[in-house]
Amino acid sequence: MSNLGGGSDFSGFYHHLGIPAGGIGFDGPDGIYHSMYDSYDWMTRFGDPSYKAHRAGAQLVAVIMGRLANADLLPLDYAAFGTEMDGLVAQLDSGITKKQWTQSVSTQPLKDALDRFTAVARAFGTARDNAGAVDSTRAQRVNQALMLVERRLTRPEGLVSRPWFRSLQFAADIDNGYATMAFPTVNEAIRYADAAAANKELADLVTRVDQARAALVEAAAALR
Repeated sequence: MSNLGGGSDFSGFYHHLGIPAGGIGFDGPDGIYHSMYDSYDWMTRFGDPSYKAHRAGAQLVAVIMGRLANADLLPLDYAAFGTEMDGLVAQLDSGITKKQWTQSVSTQPLKDALDRFTAVARAFGTARDNAGAVDSTRAQRVNQALMLVERRLTRPEGLVSRPWFRSLQFAADIDNGYATMAFPTVNEAIRYADAAAANKELADLVTRVDQARAALVEAAAALR
């Protein structure tokens, strides 16, 4: 679980619709990304002449897609998701401290909401892993509830500054489309020095996290 970034093919799904997305790849200091040398010729001569890395990447994607397509219950790890989100609250705390708002703006309610979310996610994950065979009707109900989790972390009217971006988890940075911004509604309020907006957006975010947690509760109930 980690931040996918700001601008890429996943944006319409993840930033706009709240549909889970993922990406894999190989990384290294090749230095040719998005340059005139980023070509088939460079790849066949220097980057991956045997195309072993490409093949491994394709095989890994096939395994992931096969598991998702054939799983009776979606193998989404929302405990890891909650832990990742909790770790990103530190960015908000840093901004609040820099603005000297520590007496008037607090992320503690958000931390508490994420703790509640993660606790339910862990309990659901354990129940799912121990469920054994699940009939198709129950599996459908569980999966439908799971698909609501990240959609409940979106806002239909979008961000105040950019209505197209609906996700309250991540958005492209308003000043750099390739960079990304966690908890964008709150982070933008901090950036623009609007403490009242920061408190309002934190309260809204807590509500959305609790609604996402409720979707996990629905999934757990359907599993019984």
